[in-house]
Amino acid sequence: MGCIELPAPPIGGHRSIANMCFSAFQPHLVLVAYGPAEYALQQHETLGQSARKLDVDVAVLLNLNKHRYQGLSEHTKLQVGSWLAIPPNKGSSMPSSKGGQGLLCLWDVNSVSQPLAIMVCESHPTHCCFSRRELSMNVYAVTVDGSVMAWDLRENPAMHLSFKLPGGYGLLLRRPSYSTDGLMEDAHLGKIQSLQALSSRSSTDKFTDEIATLDEQGGLCLWIVLELERGLVAGSEADLCLGIGSKVKIFKNFSMDLSQGSLMRCLDMEFRPGNTNDMILATGTGHVMHIAKHGKASPCEYQGPGGGCDALTVHFSPFLPAYFLAAYGNGTVSLYHEDSPVSIYSWADFSSHQIVEAMWLPSKPQVFVVYNIEREIFVFNLLQDPHSPVSIAQLHAKSTAQQAALCKVRASPRGVGHSFMATAFTNGLVNIHTLSGIYSDSPISDVHRMQAFLEGREYRESEYMEEERDLHEEDPLQLEAEFNPYGADEIFGDMFGVVGSNSRKAKTGRRA
Repeated sequence: MGCIELPAPPIGGHRSIANMCFSAFQPHLVLVAYGPAEYALQQHETLGQSARKLDVDVAVLLNLNKHRYQGLSEHTKLQVGSWLAIPPNKGSSMPSSKGGQGLLCLWDVNSVSQPLAIMVCESHPTHCCFSRRELSMNVYAVTVDGSVMAWDLRENPAMHLSFKLPGGYGLLLRRPSYSTDGLMEDAHLGKIQSLQALSSRSSTDKFTDEIATLDEQGGLCLWIVLELERGLVAGSEADLCLGIGSKVKIFKNFSMDLSQGSLMRCLDMEFRPGNTNDMILATGTGHVMHIAKHGKASPCEYQGPGGGCDALTVHFSPFLPAYFLAAYGNGTVSLYHEDSPVSIYSWADFSSHQIVEAMWLPSKPQVFVVYNIEREIFVFNLLQDPHSPVSIAQLHAKSTAQQAALCKVRASPRGVGHSFMATAFTNGLVNIHTLSGIYSDSPISDVHRMQAFLEGREYRESEYMEEERDLHEEDPLQLEAEFNPYGADEIFGDMFGVVGSNSRKAKTGRRA
């Protein structure tokens, strides 16, 4: 197996990674949203000295970088080459004539010499996603100032900005096809914390996407994306948010205040797969809540570990959508059924560092991973060991100074061949790992075993034998994957093969 490193974006200077995602229909495509431009230290100096040199309040600089460097203080001396996140107005970023300060790149992991598309916007993106339609070329992003944007990558290059790098190499910078920057009443009030593309809708003569956005104050919006019959080359006087010549239009279809008038800090949300009425919300007060757009949700709240820690992320299983994972700031991960307020399983004390997220693998129903800031990925296989991780992968980020923290991990959906996993670090590095074959696909029997396990009943192969026999006749290669149904170490192997990790067997954990 292998590991490749994505190059830095060809414009905009050195940047951190805000978010990234793989395409559901073309797993070799990964969309990366970049944060603000950063400042590189040219000599050994303390954080206080850097703040005075940049004319930035040291408290602001501390807040922007506290997650990057452990134990950071005003008197911490940083090495030459260390990168500091700085306020947007202090960065050597792109001039507004190049489309704005925000930057996203679409990469093909099979050919990373140059991005397939470069997208620019007025503000810095926080999340990004692809359309849920198989033949669509739309991508979406949301920003720190509450804007929602869409790009139609089919648009004629003549509609966008051409830019030449030193040496004569030309770039095409795509401006948004539609941006809610100009909306007043329909706009979010603050930083958008979550973005999700929901299942597509269709009508008699056009197709639409539906996307959900959540801001930090609890404002939930659902947006409909329409494809117009034709674009207006002269622009639209009625809708100033519509790009010149663009045929993509966004309008708000639904909004809801999840805070209900209280002070609430929302961190993450996810709608139940196949159900746009019910969603799970993670808050900064440690609450995981069940929200219904229409009607009353039951239960309204799920029992967490307590202590007032943040509920960091929530993630529904792509195979068994009634079950979801919640990760908490105290290092606990809990598995819930949507109809029960009490967790089925909880895991604690398996990580000695701050965890970032818990996520299901889209190719294995019984496997989920948890990662922390110290570049450790914990692999859980519930059919092999429901009490502790079965292995731990230690990743490394190349850096001229301190080892960077791990900030994002994303896995590609099932496709042809091996799956990919993208890992992003606070120094702006993105690695693309090719996963071992056992992590890239699974037989239907794994879903049945997992469901039986979660329901607390014995798995009876005879109940599914006829269904599996039909599957094997269509795809005899599945037989090889079923050789060991519980994923023992001999066949489970190292998640990343032999390159890009240092995997080891996990110590016995404690079931919380």
